[in-house]
Amino acid sequence: MSRVVISTQGLGFDRDRRVILSDVELAIRAAEIVAILGANGAGKSTLLRLMLKLLRPARGSVSLYGMPLAAMRRRDIAAAVAYVPQHHTPPFPYTVAQVAGLGRLVTSGLLKLPGARDEKRVQAVLERLGIAHLAQRDYTGISGGERQLVLIARALVQGARILLMDEPDVGLDYGNQRRLLDLMRALAAEGHTIVFTTHHPDHTLYAADRAVLIDGGKILADGGPASVLTPQVIHAVYGVRVARVGHGPHIIFVPA
Repeated sequence: MSRVVISTQGLGFDRDRRVILSDVELAIRAAEIVAILGANGAGKSTLLRLMLKLLRPARGSVSLYGMPLAAMRRRDIAAAVAYVPQHHTPPFPYTVAQVAGLGRLVTSGLLKLPGARDEKRVQAVLERLGIAHLAQRDYTGISGGERQLVLIARALVQGARILLMDEPDVGLDYGNQRRLLDLMRALAAEGHTIVFTTHHPDHTLYAADRAVLIDGGKILADGGPASVLTPQVIHAVYGVRVARVGHGPHIIFVPA
């Protein structure tokens, strides 16, 4: 069994005297793809931010490679974990290549200018994501879906082996959604660990090794996607009736 890379112990978080997360226990292993699902406000994004030390837990703790996250420097965390947020607006009019290249600054520091190796890495990642033709475009002038791909490129350029992705499929058309899911699977095959939040059970069934369902700030279910994402559970969490058709990664949900 592969090594645990991120774990949470009795993790809890409150906001404005309201419990957002309570007693979250997770152990995420190397090269695993874990999908975190739940209705709006369930605490999915909050959980990712706690795993990045962007928020301080009210209770419990997070460990990275067995070390307490609270005791780690941000640079050391960034060397291991990259973050793809839902939205990002840069403070300056960067090009696509420059935004992707910011991934190198996380570990190298702001004072070090990008070198030829950095530029090659950026170019290779942009090509892998199919957006090399956008390299010199103004980042704020491209579509929301294209910006999302650029943020994924920035995370890959960073070189971390763990990717935390907050609804990475937001704004992507159908083709780019499927390419993103295939990219996740390819990265996991190369040894990357991926944790992503999503509102799409179909995407979870297609790409993830595990599904973690959060409801009311607590883990309702954690296991294989096909066993967790049943029509009964989806109705309980999302309030819609669906039927599951297909087999293996080709399972989809249709209105019941």
